[in-house]
Amino acid sequence: MHKLIFTCCCFLLLSNCFGQFERNDIVRNQLSGGNLPWPDDSEYYEGSRYLYDEFVNGEIYTSDTVIADLPLRLNLHNVQVEFIWNDSVYQFLEVANIDRIVLDKEVFIYLNSFADTDDARFAKIWNNQFPLLLTTMNARFHPEEIGIPYVEAKPPRLEREDEHFVVTAERERFKVTTIKKLITQFDNHAEELSAFAKKEKISANNPDDLIKLLDYYRTLNGAP
Repeated sequence: MHKLIFTCCCFLLLSNCFGQFERNDIVRNQLSGGNLPWPDDSEYYEGSRYLYDEFVNGEIYTSDTVIADLPLRLNLHNVQVEFIWNDSVYQFLEVANIDRIVLDKEVFIYLNSFADTDDARFAKIWNNQFPLLLTTMNARFHPEEIGIPYVEAKPPRLEREDEHFVVTAERERFKVTTIKKLITQFDNHAEELSAFAKKEKISANNPDDLIKLLDYYRTLNGAP
């Protein structure tokens, strides 16, 4: 996992040159899997399994390939990358071969395992300097819950379960649960960070707030 994060950070911090594939090379080089029904004919549940329900033009980066201007959709429940080809929906056969996905300037990576679990996830990378902020994303299925007195029944549904993590230059990883606990990981500037977080009303659930806190930490360490 550390190697994967390091590789992805290098992609973000350095300029790389990739060979450009023609779009019809996607199928010839077996990057695509089987055709999927479109629209999806699976049983309907409340909520969504996708990051965005609509397809968004984006880029797929592998170790030596860029596939650009392709309508993409991230399936967070099945951890699949879906794309439109010849008016049909396909999914990539080997998601683990993808180094990163860019959708409208948002950068995502695929993690085989993370946070001491074996669950594969997509993660969004919010910044391009250490400490990095990653958000792992999942659309988890919850079965129907029968109503009982004082407890409302709930239908089968898909719910987002995202988690934020900070990754340091030393490849240490911290799950963000509270701002107070996060600041203890940066004890050399804990006092300044606590005052800043209080003044700016930093929330542990708001990625923009977390980026603001990490940017401030970098300035305390002399970063421009």
